[in-house]
Amino acid sequence: MKLRNKYLALGIVPFMLAACGGDDSSETTTDASEDNNDATEISGELQIGYSAQPDTMDPHMSPTTATRDVSRNVFETLVAVNADYEVSPMLAESFEESEDGKTITFQLREGVLFHNGEEMTAEDVKASMEKWTEYSSIGRSNLADAEFIIEDDYTFVIELPERNSVILHVLAEIGQFAAIMPKEVVDEAGPTGANDIIGTGPFEFVEWATDQHIHLTRFDDYVASDEPSSGLVGEKNPQYEDLYFNFVSDASTRVSGLQTGEYDVIMAVPYDNIDLMDSNPNIETMITPSAVEVAVFNELEGVFEDHSRERRLTLGLTTKPS
Repeated sequence: MKLRNKYLALGIVPFMLAACGGDDSSETTTDASEDNNDATEISGELQIGYSAQPDTMDPHMSPTTATRDVSRNVFETLVAVNADYEVSPMLAESFEESEDGKTITFQLREGVLFHNGEEMTAEDVKASMEKWTEYSSIGRSNLADAEFIIEDDYTFVIELPERNSVILHVLAEIGQFAAIMPKEVVDEAGPTGANDIIGTGPFEFVEWATDQHIHLTRFDDYVASDEPSSGLVGEKNPQYEDLYFNFVSDASTRVSGLQTGEYDVIMAVPYDNIDLMDSNPNIETMITPSAVEVAVFNELEGVFEDHSRERRLTLGLTTKPS
C-alpha cells in the first residue's frame, strides 16, 4: 500500500507527515508496503517507527508533536480544517456565528459514540472545553472569559465577551487541541491529565508500554461523518486493526528496521539516508515542507503605522534611529 493511501485511511495525514523527531532529521516519511488501493479492506497491524515518546496521551496537557500525532487517532474536536485550510465541522454537525461575533452555536452530530460505548452530548463537550481552557495556553488566552452553555443534548454554545476573529481557528488548532472526552473522564482527571484515554476517534487506546510502544486498535463502533473526506474532516475509514507506535529515537535504527521489514513506516529520516531510500523500489519516500509564520504587531504606535524605529525595537534590532 502506498503511503498516501495508508494515511488517508488512518485519518492522520498532516500529523504523521509533518512530524519531526529530536535528532538532526528531515521531515521525511518512508513506507515499505505494497500497493493496495482498496479503501475498505482491513489489514492486520501497522508498525510505525516513531522518533519520540509522548509525554502524555492527553492532548489538553501537552503541545508536543508526539502527543499530537498519536492522540489524534483517538480524540476528535468540534471543528477542524479541511483540505483548503477552512474551518469545518467535525464532531459538530454545523456551527453558526452571531452577527456581532460574540456567540457561536454548535449543533452536535447525534449518535457519536465514545470508546466506552456512551453517546457524546453537549455535557461532555462543555466539560472538555472547560478542561482544555484551563490547561492549554491557546485555550486560556482566547477563552478564559468565555461562557460555555448547554442549550440541549445536541446544542452547545460559546459566549464571548467580545468578538474574536480567530476563535474558530483556535478551536481547530492541531497542537494541544481541544479534544472532546467523556464528562466522567474530565471529572476524574487530575493536574497531570486524564486517567482514562477515551475519545470518539477511529482508534481506541489499548496499551502504553513505556519506552517501547503505544498500541491502538480499530474502534469497531466508530461513527464516521457522512461528508466526503477533506483534510482533517469528513469520512474516515481505518484500514488497520492495530497501530503500533514504536519509540525508536535512533534514526539509523529506524532506517534499518524499515529495510528489514520490522517497521512498515518510519518518521524523520535523516537527509543522508534519502538517496538510499530512493534507490529501493519497495520504499516510497515523502518529504513535506514545514515552516512557522509569525506576525509581529506594532503595539507602540498601532498595527498599520510605519515607524521604522518602533519596528526595529519590536523585532529586537539594535540599530539606532536616524
